[in-house]
Amino acid sequence: MKPRAILHLVPVILLVGATSSCKRKNPDLAPSEAQEFGLPTDSTDFTGTDLVNEIPLEERPGGGMEVAAQLQPVYFGFDSSSIPPAEMAKIEAAAQLMLSDDVSVRIEGHTDEQGSREYNLALGERRALAVRDALIVLGADASKIHTLSLGEEQPAVAGEADQSLAENRRAEFVFFQ
Repeated sequence: MKPRAILHLVPVILLVGATSSCKRKNPDLAPSEAQEFGLPTDSTDFTGTDLVNEIPLEERPGGGMEVAAQLQPVYFGFDSSSIPPAEMAKIEAAAQLMLSDDVSVRIEGHTDEQGSREYNLALGERRALAVRDALIVLGADASKIHTLSLGEEQPAVAGEADQSLAENRRAEFVFFQ
């Protein structure tokens, strides 16, 4: 990554973190807490694989083709839309894919089931926008980035255990041409 891009990314991360309003105050997960919940603390997913998983091209409803790559979700701390530093590699991989393959992306913001539906939709939106802002700083074309908040509506994992809740606090990438 170019040093200049890093310098531009720092203010965005600080701004996103500073403007995130929270009803409950809890810091992002520390690496030890992330390990406790089984979350990644580096650039691997839960099974230890690389950031990009190869998937077959499929026709999307409404036309267009999905891209033959799927990045791992960006995970967030409890009640936070600040991007944890350990998750930045996933966003960098998304930016590289967008720049090299000329693709568009939809960033879907998700939350756990704690909080009201309205609050979770707003938090999911803040998470998607935080990832969007980071992609733009890394050089991605803003007109090719779309965001959608799904709040608590599509959990990745069912259950109320701490690990299940942590895996649902995420932003997912959906690439298309």
